Amino acid sequence: MVYGRNVTVWDPSELPPKVIAGCYQHGDISIATFYNWLQIIMVTNDSWHLFYTDEHGLQATQPDPLNPKSTELLNPGHYIVLSIRLQPIPVTLTSERYRPRTVSKDITGTNRTNAFRERVRARDQRCCVTGQLVYHGSYTGMIACHIFPKAHKDVWSALELSRCITDDANESDQGPDSINSIQNGLLMRADVHAFFDDYQFGIDPDDNYKITEFAFRGGELNGRQLFTAPHVGVKYRPSPELLREHFRQCILANVRGTGRAAEDFFDEEEVHDLSNTAVWTYRAGGDPDQPSWIELEVRSRLFGGGFI
Repeated sequence: MVYGRNVTVWDPSELPPKVIAGCYQHGDISIATFYNWLQIIMVTNDSWHLFYTDEHGLQATQPDPLNPKSTELLNPGHYIVLSIRLQPIPVTLTSERYRPRTVSKDITGTNRTNAFRERVRARDQRCCVTGQLVYHGSYTGMIACHIFPKAHKDVWSALELSRCITDDANESDQGPDSINSIQNGLLMRADVHAFFDDYQFGIDPDDNYKITEFAFRGGELNGRQLFTAPHVGVKYRPSPELLREHFRQCILANVRGTGRAAEDFFDEEEVHDLSNTAVWTYRAGGDPDQPSWIELEVRSRLFGGGFI
């Protein structure tokens, strides 16, 4: 069982043709946008174009390619990657895999994590995705979410993502590496937060902060615009670079190849049930190089709490 899609991309350079990409078209993905997504996951030395094909992916069913700069909507259906002369070209997928993450918990910890939560709450005062307001100071069902996960603090350091942070809060509030900066946070409804952490939707800062759902869930969130408080200075707003990195992870997780297997969608209750070893020792995609769910949980708590 793989992730549901209504757009499929085929590579016919080897027989039988193989699926190299796809997505779920809710009705607002343009042809140009989809080309941009494919540029992230495809590796080839040849110039390529998308052509219409059928469910077998053997050959083009129309002679003209889709214009990579077109703002027209991408039609649901099957597509094939060919040269402009309608010839198959060798295509490989990037070896880069998405970084799995668990649902981060909004719990009392060090002064640093407490400051992160309180600053995000004070700035947003609502779920930034759905717009649902906080009433009478009750944050029940609202979570201060990290855009870039604490569990991957090593990657944060390797990519030097602290350079994206302009927040001038004290180090005691955001940490020496700024991973607990308000710019790495968003207030979200708890269920929406879980979908965000699971890469089921992303926020594209290069498309007016539009929200794209990568799952077929009815489209409740798809097409919305991220809320940002107009009175808040730029140095305290969510970092566009960090949102862009999360969106890239969404593409790697959901558009690349055949998508994610059902096992890759974590159940929050199962992941935290230590009696179920099959779940908490599972590695995304069955990849031995990926951390297990329990490793991610431990990393998140240690890194986020300032113990490491």
